[in-house]
Amino acid sequence: MTDRHLHCVYFKYDDPSKPEGTCLLKQEKITRGYAPHCQDIVLRPMSILSYFLKHEHYCESWECADKKALEYLEKVGFNNFPKKSCPEEGGGKVK
Repeated sequence: MTDRHLHCVYFKYDDPSKPEGTCLLKQEKITRGYAPHCQDIVLRPMSILSYFLKHEHYCESWECADKKALEYLEKVGFNNFPKKSCPEEGGGKVK
């Protein structure tokens, strides 16, 4: 489904310095994080916006698309899963 599978909410690195990981949904090993492995991919909000910006030619590079997507999510206060630390609420994790 995608060539950027590591942006699926179900993907978890076993070791961030290596391309393999685990599908948390199906509890299966993934040998290459960038390879598609199932039809149950759920992209993070930033990834969805990045795909749109890049594929609709609003941005020429993935770096630009990712930057613009993150700027937009921060501007509107939308949660970019996985949840980030929220300093204005005492520094704890957003639930």
